[in-house]
Amino acid sequence: MSVYLSTMALDTQERLGAVLDQYAAAGITHVELGSGHRHYDGLAQELAHHDFTYLVHNYFPPSVARLVLNLASQDPNILSASRLHCERAIRLSHELGAALYSVHGGLRFDPPATMLGNRLIADHVVDYERAFATLVESLVELCDSGSTYGIRIAIEPNVVAAMNLRSEASHLLMVCTADEIVRLLAAVHSPNLGVLLDMGHLAVTSRTLGFDRHEFVEQVANRVFCLHLHENDGVADQHGLLEKDAWFWDLVPEFRRIPWVVESHHASLESLMGAVALAESYQQGRQERTE
Repeated sequence: MSVYLSTMALDTQERLGAVLDQYAAAGITHVELGSGHRHYDGLAQELAHHDFTYLVHNYFPPSVARLVLNLASQDPNILSASRLHCERAIRLSHELGAALYSVHGGLRFDPPATMLGNRLIADHVVDYERAFATLVESLVELCDSGSTYGIRIAIEPNVVAAMNLRSEASHLLMVCTADEIVRLLAAVHSPNLGVLLDMGHLAVTSRTLGFDRHEFVEQVANRVFCLHLHENDGVADQHGLLEKDAWFWDLVPEFRRIPWVVESHHASLESLMGAVALAESYQQGRQERTE
């Protein structure tokens, strides 16, 4: 199994096509189409121009109108737009020959786009069980659609930073703990649904909520479809560089048969290729963890 490279890993203001050109010139063959790209005319043709093995993630393909994706939304317009976006992503995955579409877990409120990445503030928070039921309905639909097109669906746990904790027992973001994931997988009850295990998200959330990240991995390991690899300080989701002493290298050997995606942010293509080489060395068992 090859290591995939997120299109958001290279810190650049260039449009997606230019990033893909650089990846192709560097010999990259496996690419995850990531969130954060802008829509522009000709994007579809640029995708077809390259012969990458693709994965499709979350907000891809970019829409003309700015959407805060929320498969648990109680706003019928936002919920409908979110489901339609995911349906488009599944169809695109099929067209590109991608085997997997991954999407973030739901939210218990609908924030404006400008709030993403900042402190989340909500005047009204939806009852958890109501939001959970809506999320299950959304994922049942997506799993059915995915089965039709031969695409697996991976739910990515949200990241809970300390700044987004509320005084109440629950928080604004869903699908953050192993118990939630196990319950969600059971409720959807589809072999087509699994987990995108994001190591950066897990480092922050485990510290914020006070659970053991190794136990988290153990609880969901049998349904992990994909890994996102990046580092941080345990406080914020920084998409930091991969290092030989990263905390998760001792956990990943059992996942060597599924896609790994380098999602760390790099200022240069040379740095990025170094991260890919490091991940490949662990995936192929050529390197032991350095304490």
